[in-house]
Amino acid sequence: MGNEKDDGGSASRELAAVLRDHPGAIVAAVGDDGLFVPVPEGLDLGDDHHRTGLRSATDLVDGVDRAAVIAAWERARSGDDVTIDARLRDTDTAGRMHFIDARDELGVHFMVFAVDDGGGRVEVPESPPIPEGSQAKVVRSRKDGLAVLVDLDHNVSELLGWRVEAMVGVRSLEFIHPDDQDEAIAAWMDMLSAPGLTTRARLRHACADGGWLWLDISNRNLLDEAGHVECEMVDVSEEVAAQEALAASEQVLRRLTESMPVGVFHIDADERLQLANARLHEILGTLPGDDQATMLSTVRDEMAFDRALAAVLAGTDVDLELEIQVLGTLDIRRCTLALRALTVDGAVTGAVGVLTDVTESVRLREELERRATMDDLTGCFNRASVLEALEAFLASGTDVAVVYVDVDDFKVVNDGHGHAAGDEVLQAVGARLRSAVREHDAVGRMGGDEFVAVCAGLGSEEGAAELAQRIASSLRDPVGFRHQRITVSASVGVAWAPGGERIDADALVARADGAMYASKGIRGGGHTVG
Repeated sequence: MGNEKDDGGSASRELAAVLRDHPGAIVAAVGDDGLFVPVPEGLDLGDDHHRTGLRSATDLVDGVDRAAVIAAWERARSGDDVTIDARLRDTDTAGRMHFIDARDELGVHFMVFAVDDGGGRVEVPESPPIPEGSQAKVVRSRKDGLAVLVDLDHNVSELLGWRVEAMVGVRSLEFIHPDDQDEAIAAWMDMLSAPGLTTRARLRHACADGGWLWLDISNRNLLDEAGHVECEMVDVSEEVAAQEALAASEQVLRRLTESMPVGVFHIDADERLQLANARLHEILGTLPGDDQATMLSTVRDEMAFDRALAAVLAGTDVDLELEIQVLGTLDIRRCTLALRALTVDGAVTGAVGVLTDVTESVRLREELERRATMDDLTGCFNRASVLEALEAFLASGTDVAVVYVDVDDFKVVNDGHGHAAGDEVLQAVGARLRSAVREHDAVGRMGGDEFVAVCAGLGSEEGAAELAQRIASSLRDPVGFRHQRITVSASVGVAWAPGGERIDADALVARADGAMYASKGIRGGGHTVG
């Protein structure tokens, strides 16, 4: 992780400390594109430290270390101060390369390469040779103080299509694309400001066939020393084309994520949020400017999310369900989250997540499940569901009691008070039955005016009889309906099966039903045991 910096020149102090500990180190300022740039004006690095005319830190090191340098630079660009071990190119010199982020203070990074013993003087390698067969990628030339070309090498013909004599004597600005000329002039004027200074600019250069070619153009001020400016033009058209293609792909990705009806986000390997689309903020109730902690605060089970994130960053894809409390409200949303690992050469570099709000579909599913298992009128289980619960109790090996209830003279209630009153009576019976049993017991409506209560673990037939008496007593009170009081009574029968008895659900219900019919001869809400 990077070091936190305070205001007030901490980066320059850190650089000074490194240079003090490593006299003779190679020092370079690094621009955002990773190329070496001039040291900011007014910054005195002393006379003991080498400046390098190389293009970038990768030119300093052996080929085997270049991937590590590139990875270190990527980390440095994200705000970290990074130190790695490396060897100078074409030597046995081992040392440490430091990247120091001084952008807030000086507008650049600094690269410092120092040998391991701290005090050794480091010799700067020569510029790497241009590979055989790729000479036409680079053109070198000389200009006078007014930017008029005075000499070019013959690679210009192959790279740009111009004959040397067609360009000599012409001001170089005339070959630069009109849209890039302001940048070219600014770089030229900066270069003229100090002897020995080199400036670079990425510009479009005219070709003899009328086209344009992207070049990295560097100009080195040797006017005082040699009476001319040295220029090097490097073909970067393939790199620019790749960058443009990448930019186009990124635009497609951004447009795609913004148009998707799901929340999409990207987290890096350090669990830092890199991307979040508008739909994600809509689901969470957050704003694009809200920080990561605010967004995470909407997750009701943060521990479950943290475990899932740790798993995916270890390389295991994860799917889970989450509850989201919309920020600033009491609204709870049910969501599914799919986390997928991102890898490069087998190493996890981060993860992408897709958050889908399934609240309405979950509510619909729960409603369908409720309708499939519950009696709409009374709120009790329906016949199939209560028999399924009875079969499960019997299969568990515990003792089970079934209390069968039939509302007496229910037709009289319907005929005398109307079907709405009858419905009110059935609802009251269902509610009283549920109140009379335990939470894990099951109460169901068998149809019409008949109900059963299924209770496990009462321990004895006497316990079952006590339950039946309690239920019968709960049904004696009248039911209020539209300023009327409707008298209710019910016939109650109970059957009990000890644990382990070989009896099926239908047989036990039949025994309770038979006991209920036997109780009809008992007035006042009594019960019988079958």
